[in-house]
Amino acid sequence: MQLVLRSKNFHMAQSVRAKVEATIKKVFSRFGKHIDHMEVSLRDVGGEDGANGKEATITAHVRHAGRLLIDSRGKDYAETIHRAAECMNSRLKGYLQSRRIDVRSR
Repeated sequence: MQLVLRSKNFHMAQSVRAKVEATIKKVFSRFGKHIDHMEVSLRDVGGEDGANGKEATITAHVRHAGRLLIDSRGKDYAETIHRAAECMNSRLKGYLQSRRIDVRSR
């Protein structure tokens, strides 16, 4: 699975990039053979007093099936990317199971 990270309205520090990559790889490791590539976009939208000022979009390009997209907002990047990854995990699992594709952990 290829992973593309993008940032908008801020410079993504190497430490943030490493944490995002680790989170994505951990959450989606069991789906690797079903995903051609994933795109993760992080944005700073500057909410009032920092509340919900961070946005994350995860797009999964699923082999032979198209793409799935999840948006999430939060106070910081760690919270926001974690929430988006968990939502995408549930959506991918349901999507693949509805097509009778085995997604159990190995």
